[in-house]
Amino acid sequence: MKIIDKALNKFNSFIGYKGNIPTNENEYNELLNDSLRYLDNKNSVFEGTAPTWSEIQNKVNELEQEEQAKADTKASALAKLSALGLTEEEVQAIIK
Repeated sequence: MKIIDKALNKFNSFIGYKGNIPTNENEYNELLNDSLRYLDNKNSVFEGTAPTWSEIQNKVNELEQEEQAKADTKASALAKLSALGLTEEEVQAIIK
């Protein structure tokens, strides 16, 4: 799942859509106005008012920061395990 879809799913009012992931504001606005892309028996991509592209981009930024924080924490943990003298195989055995 692309990060835009993850961001869209963070909105409680998100229903879903058919087709390609919107990658810019124009594509997003087209999605909102294209009834052929609505899920079956739905009349929109969102229940109620749709968020703006800017609001979606804010969610994307939050998700990217969360993913970076997780990656940083993992790298730190791996470095600490290695510093304790564990081999790469031992480290991988612990984290899997």
